Amino acid sequence: MVRPQSEIKRTVDRGEAIYDASIKDQLSDDQLGMFLAIDTNTGEYEIGKSSMSVTLKLHDRVDDADVYVMRHGGMPVLTFGGYIPDSE
Repeated sequence: MVRPQSEIKRTVDRGEAIYDASIKDQLSDDQLGMFLAIDTNTGEYEIGKSSMSVTLKLHDRVDDADVYVMRHGGMPVLTFGGYIPDSE
């Protein structure tokens, strides 16, 4: 099923808002770079080393979860082609 762009934007916006307001300050520095799967309906989340494992764990716990996946600390989840230059 293809989701409309407006639904995708809602999921992204809600996921980032939940992370900023409720999750980020609970996580430790040694969890930087770990994957988070956040249900944008309930605020429930899972954290771990694999995007797939945290997504599956969240779906096991929360029926009909609307999942947003990110990495703690703002690191990119995916890149397509090219490279990410070192910051100056």
